Amino acid sequence: MAPSEIINELLSEIPEIVDAAQHVREFWSGPGGLEADINVFQGDKVIEEPWLEENTLPSCLENIRRDDLEVVLLGTGSSQPSKYRNVTSIYINLFSKGSLLLDCGEGTLGQLKRRYGVEGADNAVRKLRCIWISHIHADHHTGLARILALRRDLLKGMTREPYTCCGALAA
Repeated sequence: MAPSEIINELLSEIPEIVDAAQHVREFWSGPGGLEADINVFQGDKVIEEPWLEENTLPSCLENIRRDDLEVVLLGTGSSQPSKYRNVTSIYINLFSKGSLLLDCGEGTLGQLKRRYGVEGADNAVRKLRCIWISHIHADHHTGLARILALRRDLLKGMTREPYTCCGALAA
């Protein structure tokens, strides 16, 4: 398929992606956006992710203790995935506060279904508050479209808090 065909298919399946992309673009480069505020040089050193030095946390992470979360490795085999080791994805269940997904490699939704069952995976996707994509290699983000499409379908017509998708893709 040509790149334009892929983009057109994506837009027909998830039309909201245009607004989301515009929102991210404005967030990073608009007036008062992060791009203007971030100084990536400190002396002669380069700070690769300067926003990590800020003392701000998403509201779902405030006052979290060890027993308030569950960390589920959905995949740890990015360079050499196998039958038992899927590509990278880590699901962090914050129980009543929602959940986070760190990276979202291909097959992440399938791994959630294997771990929690179909209904449990649907609940996990409903509870997502943040998806962090560490970098734009395919083994870290190709499962994102399926997760977002399922979340859209599960929450259609419901009022909900917005989620955050951040990391290398947002840049």
